Amino acid sequence: MHCKDNIDFPRINTDKLSHFAGQFGKLPNYYQCVIFYLTIKNHLIGAKNYADYDKYYALCRQLYPLLNDKQSFFNVIESFVGKCATMYVGNDYMSIFTQIINPQDKSDLFIKTLKLNTILFNNHLCPLVCYAFGKWQIDSNIAPTLFYNILELTVMSLYRVVPHTAPQVEGNLLNDTGGIFDIYKTYDNKLVRKTPKSYAAFSFLAQQEFESYKFFSQNSELLEYLPDVYTLDTQNMVLSHSFIKGDSGDYMLMNNKLITDVQKRDLAKFYDIYLKNPEMRFLDIHPGNFIWNTEQNRWLFIDMGLIPYIGSEYYKKSCFNEYYHDVWETRLWQIAHIPIRSFDYGVFQV
Repeated sequence: MHCKDNIDFPRINTDKLSHFAGQFGKLPNYYQCVIFYLTIKNHLIGAKNYADYDKYYALCRQLYPLLNDKQSFFNVIESFVGKCATMYVGNDYMSIFTQIINPQDKSDLFIKTLKLNTILFNNHLCPLVCYAFGKWQIDSNIAPTLFYNILELTVMSLYRVVPHTAPQVEGNLLNDTGGIFDIYKTYDNKLVRKTPKSYAAFSFLAQQEFESYKFFSQNSELLEYLPDVYTLDTQNMVLSHSFIKGDSGDYMLMNNKLITDVQKRDLAKFYDIYLKNPEMRFLDIHPGNFIWNTEQNRWLFIDMGLIPYIGSEYYKKSCFNEYYHDVWETRLWQIAHIPIRSFDYGVFQV
């Protein structure tokens, strides 16, 4: 079973984003609380310079033990921000957003977003991630397009924490299995199978990755850097692609293997294609997604999953040398000191 051909650019459109955001109310109560808690914990990072930071920090610590008790969880938040959640403000994102995020409210952004997300939570809508990549992504004059970029970041980030029981497949589970997919190598060493283990992976990320492969494989320059097989089982949402024998860029860096001049030149050629094609900014071109294939003497790019619009500028540097330094040479430092994803969705107490 495979998807029909679709060469439209595979970002999640606004209708689908709204649909998935509305699925929030159907999640188990525990995961609704977890998702809200994670947005609050993430916004706490943006509130470090606010006068009432200690109060906000204390709120996070108070909420953590209540993740299994939705009513108590909600009561604590509502008592913190007041009765805004019981006000009638409509039940769609834009009407709620424009009423809460406005210049008349002189509160800091932590409180504004807490009010906003409390109302969304009470209306069974997914709370929004409004702080990411070191800055607040909102203001009172936000346009609908920018609003949906925030919604895209939210849906793609938060729904990763909701588990999905991955189907059993034949093969050996790889040690470097992914965060949202379990990754298997078939016994004949011909294919890699990625099985979804989160709500996000099963509901939309596997489909999006497959459509991304079909879209980008139309680029004849890029095609030689991609696996020659990429399929999707649309019933189980299991992705399969050619197994590439070789070491990933991450493996080389972590094992002190020097990148050779040949490897660096080939990576520079890939990056030149990246800069020429603006839509490639949505590819996650970190070292772990490149495998050096000794048979072809070139890098192959193995993960066609897309990143959200917000944050997609990270890889777009002025030149290859800047990209290589910022993304490859500092990779180990980043892993040790900075969360791999801009949004820290780990469920643990602050």
